[in-house]
Amino acid sequence: MALTAGEVPVATALEELIRFDAPLQLFERTATSDVEVAGALVRSGEVVACLMGSANRDAAVFGDDPRTGADAFDVSRDPNPHVGFGLGRHFCLGAPLARVELEITVRRLLERFPGVTPAAAPPRRPTWVLRGLESLDVHLA
Repeated sequence: MALTAGEVPVATALEELIRFDAPLQLFERTATSDVEVAGALVRSGEVVACLMGSANRDAAVFGDDPRTGADAFDVSRDPNPHVGFGLGRHFCLGAPLARVELEITVRRLLERFPGVTPAAAPPRRPTWVLRGLESLDVHLA
């Protein structure tokens, strides 16, 4: 299925992009009291890191099929219960706005340049916590 041919809704494809390479790969929290998590004791004051990028590749959630599973980029994945914007009380307040901005931008880009393609492999930012690209050069067609 192709996004550029209109076979996949832009919103569906964007959710997979967020899951597959989430901009926030981890965050840390400090325990305010002793708590047991999955059989491990976390003491008050200890820091716990949540690996969001890893959670978005959980085979128990996304499957292990090489073509459509957790490690595959499936532009038509739906439903897509990723945690690219966090979860629960730590869910990103800006997520709805980010989704709208992304959808409008990509939809307009594809309407104006339906044959858009990457010009080269894009360079990544030199960080691994807040991931992203330095730039994305494209051929417009």
